[in-house]
Amino acid sequence: MGEFGLGVAPRDSRPVNKIELTKEKEAEIADAQDFSDWKLSQKDEEDIDTGVAVDAMRSKNKSKKRKYVDKQSAYMEYKKEGEGQSLEESIKENRNELNSMKGTLKELTEECNSSMKDINMVKAELDRKQDERKNNA
Repeated sequence: MGEFGLGVAPRDSRPVNKIELTKEKEAEIADAQDFSDWKLSQKDEEDIDTGVAVDAMRSKNKSKKRKYVDKQSAYMEYKKEGEGQSLEESIKENRNELNSMKGTLKELTEECNSSMKDINMVKAELDRKQDERKNNA
């Protein structure tokens, strides 16, 4: 109950018990098994004890640090030449186009609202006249 079966595999599809390795692979495995621990030389041990190696690494890494550049000033410099300049011009053109479209949208919205106001006034007048006719009839 609650059990399921996976079926029976054909005889020829079962895995082979013996794994065959090439001579190169066997040699690689043998080399890996012959691993021995690495030992420090006496000079290395002395350097570690005195901290010479640490100081050398610190002085080496100090020379690699770049001077901090403000993002805004880096962007201003990028905009002055080549690709940055063309991108800045494209951005300005897109902003101007967006602003003009916003102005057009505002005008059209005002016109629609005005027309809707007129429609509502005419509808109210029409409803009033229809009520008068019903009452007079």
